[in-house]
Amino acid sequence: MTSQVSPASPASIRRPRSRVRLLAAVALTLGTVGALAVAAPSRAVGGPRGFDHGFRERDLVSDLQGRAERQDPNLVNPWGLVRTANGAIRVSNNGSSTSTVYSGARDDRPVTFLSPVVQLPANADPTGVVRNDTDDFRFTASGRSGPARFIFAGENGGLFAFNSQVLPTTGVQVAQEDDAVFKGLTLVDCVEKDTKDDRRGKGDARERRRSRILVANFRDARIDAFDTHFTLVRQPAGAFQDPSIPAGFAPFDVKNIDGRIFVTYALQNAEKHDDVAGPGNGFIDVFSTRGKLLQHFARRGVLNSPWGLEVAPKGFGKFAGDLLVGNFGDGHINVFDLRTGRFEGALDQPNGQPIVIEGLWGLQRGTARSGGENSVWFAAGIQDEAHGLLGTLRAAR
Repeated sequence: MTSQVSPASPASIRRPRSRVRLLAAVALTLGTVGALAVAAPSRAVGGPRGFDHGFRERDLVSDLQGRAERQDPNLVNPWGLVRTANGAIRVSNNGSSTSTVYSGARDDRPVTFLSPVVQLPANADPTGVVRNDTDDFRFTASGRSGPARFIFAGENGGLFAFNSQVLPTTGVQVAQEDDAVFKGLTLVDCVEKDTKDDRRGKGDARERRRSRILVANFRDARIDAFDTHFTLVRQPAGAFQDPSIPAGFAPFDVKNIDGRIFVTYALQNAEKHDDVAGPGNGFIDVFSTRGKLLQHFARRGVLNSPWGLEVAPKGFGKFAGDLLVGNFGDGHINVFDLRTGRFEGALDQPNGQPIVIEGLWGLQRGTARSGGENSVWFAAGIQDEAHGLLGTLRAAR
C-alpha cells in the first residue's frame, strides 16, 4: 500500500496501514533528467494513428454502496489482476486479504460475481497475483497436494498459493522473507545450458528450463527470486540491478511481457514500506529473464510511482499494441511504445480531459468472457486505499 495524491497536490507519503496522508516537499531537482529521460513531451509525440474519440471508464464494482454498478464488501484496495484459465478476472484484495473473481461486463451487460472467494491469512496484505499453468510450484495442505494455480505476493514478505483442489477457499502461505515488503511478482522460465561434461565428463550440451518467481522487494530495493519449491535463491552478481537509478528508488512492480522483464521503480518513504508520490518519481527498466539489463525504458518525466503494466489490446484505439503504464501516484495512465519506450501520450476521456483514477493499481486486458477483448480492466484503492474500485476502460466509438 502506498501514497496517493490528486493531480494538483504536492507529493505525499503514505504510512503503512495508517492511511493518513502526510504532505512532503519533493525537491524540484528530482525532475532533472538525462539523455534517456522521458521529459513529458506533448501529446503529439509520435503523431496520431487514427481518429481518436478518447476512452470511456466504466465503474463496475466497489465495496462502497452506490460508487459502482455493484457492491462487493471484499473489494477493499484491490491491487493485482490476472485472467483465469476460463477467461474470468481474478483480483487480489489488499485491504481484505481476499481474492475475488468476476466476469461479464461485455457491452452493456452486468458484471458477474464468481465463487469461491479465496481467503488469505489476515496479515497477508496481498499485492500482485500470477497464474501458474504448469505442474511446478507444488504445495501441500490438509493432506492434499497440487501445483499452485495462483500465487500471491504480500506486503508482509510472504508468498501465498491457491489451488481449489487442495483447499477449496483458502490460500496457503508457502514462503516468508522476514522484514521484506513484496509489492508485485511475475513468473519466468530461465533457460540454462546443462552439459553432460558437468555430469558425466563429456561435452554434449543441452538446455534446461527452470521456472522462477520474481518478486519486487520494495524495502530491500531489489528483485528477489524463488525456485519451484518456494525457496529464495541466490542470483548472479548484478542481476536485476541498474546502477544509474538513484539511491532511494526501489522495485515497485515486476512483469514478464513476452520474455522481457519490466521493472517499475518508485521512491521509498523513510520506513521503506511505501512510496513517495510526486512528478518524475519513477523509472522503468527492462531485463532479460536472468537479470541482464537490456533497456532504460522510461525515466522520470510523466512517471509518478508507476505500478500497473499492460499491453493495450487490439481494438484499443490508437494505442493498440502499446504499453499502458498506470501511475499510482497521480492516477494517470501513460502510454509508451512497447519496444522503444517512446512516450505516445495518455488516456483521455472523450471530452479531452485526462482519465484520472485515484489509487490506481493493476491493469489487465479483458477477454471474450470478461469485459470484451478490446477492454482493459483496472483496480484501484480509492479514498487513500480505504476502499476499492474495479472497472474497465475501452476506446470510445
